[in-house]
Amino acid sequence: MQNVIFHLVLTNQCNKRCEYCDLNFSNNYISENNIERFIHYINKNYYKYWEIRINFFWWEPLLKFDSILKILNKIQAVNIKYSIWTNGILLTQDIYEVLNTYNVEINYSIDTETYFSLLDQKYIDVTANNFNINFIVNPNTIDLSEFVFQSIYDRGVKNINILPIYATIHWDHTTLIKLNIFIVNVSKYENISLYGLSYYEKPTSDIEFLLETNWNIYQDIHTHLWFLKQYESVPKNIRDEIEKESYIWTIKDIEKKLIELQFCKLQKLYKMSLDIAKKLWFQINFMLIDKILKKLK
Repeated sequence: MQNVIFHLVLTNQCNKRCEYCDLNFSNNYISENNIERFIHYINKNYYKYWEIRINFFWWEPLLKFDSILKILNKIQAVNIKYSIWTNGILLTQDIYEVLNTYNVEINYSIDTETYFSLLDQKYIDVTANNFNINFIVNPNTIDLSEFVFQSIYDRGVKNINILPIYATIHWDHTTLIKLNIFIVNVSKYENISLYGLSYYEKPTSDIEFLLETNWNIYQDIHTHLWFLKQYESVPKNIRDEIEKESYIWTIKDIEKKLIELQFCKLQKLYKMSLDIAKKLWFQINFMLIDKILKKLK
């Protein structure tokens, strides 16, 4: 038996258009039929896994809270954990209380433009172990970063992840110096962690699957390249290989894929995707940013 993670993409829409976001947007939403199919699969097969994590993921999943609620209410497995990644703007008190009832881990992303939402949401227990802030640090607003960090820390947030922008906005010499100062200043606080590019350099120990809005299912390769605006610039033969190696036809084929999965093959897929990601996102400053972030370790 093994652990498995299902990343559920409920929509390709978002209620924000952040300048640094590199996702493609569309009006795709997962259908109720596919939600029911997923619930049926979990209820029928949960005993085959040691632990299941369902992750409501990418774009803004709270736009489909009705689907989230249906999954929480209907899945009967006891060996299951839930998590959600959200910009938090739609996190009303009623929604928060539902997520809290099911012990859903909340990964709340903020930047210098959206942090005030968290300050206003007094009903959120920001000290809970299953509540995390992902603080997105942008070179264009780096001057505000320390003020925003202090604001959310003073709010009582216990777990804060620092995520510098890599893919879409350039860090110049001046902003790198400011990032270094910011990291030095926040490193004195407890429970601060980071996500640099080096975070993506090896597979996780769990088996991960990605379920798209159109019900395409993939063996997840962690970088989710096909969602990115830059993905079309990848040579077609490389795109074809990635998709061929990771694509699963139906949810019923997941068990077959688990049996066939070879770790060396998965490592090859990760390396290929990471090499592409570095080319798509390449800045000479990547190494410098990672070096700065290591001050937190």
